[in-house]
Amino acid sequence: MLSSCKISLLLLAVVLFSINTIHAIHPLPKEIKAESLYTLSGEDLAFKNTKEIEDILGRKLSIREKISLSFVKKKIKNNPSLNFEQANDQLKIEGFAVAGFVCSLVGFVFAGIILGILGIIFSAIALKKIKNNPETKKGRGLAIAGLVMGIVVLGLTIIGIAILA
Repeated sequence: MLSSCKISLLLLAVVLFSINTIHAIHPLPKEIKAESLYTLSGEDLAFKNTKEIEDILGRKLSIREKISLSFVKKKIKNNPSLNFEQANDQLKIEGFAVAGFVCSLVGFVFAGIILGILGIIFSAIALKKIKNNPETKKGRGLAIAGLVMGIVVLGLTIIGIAILA
């Protein structure tokens, strides 16, 4: 049976691998782009409501497109020269925020000290990156949650060790 240290190292490897691969919104498949929001101008996307956009496209928007549109509208209003694809590509969750949250969450079950510390470190890195690039990086709430949970996990582990010692 695997020890908790080996399990922690395995989870750490998975988390580190995911840092650069997790994104908030994945671009829509290429086959959808030809007849979708990707063909509309930034001005149409920013200042028309969903019904007007559906009328322009001649079809209903998918749930995925509606969710993407709500995020992209905010980006395009700040920079009207962007099109849907450019604005959509800019909305990414910081990978360190996800890594910090996952480490802290898993720290409640396995190896609290190791994963608690990693959760705090990853979350702090994410908060710094998000603060430096707020227009392209998202996930501040996730990073804060990871930071708080990491501190709680670390505190509970230290209290548990003190009681058992």
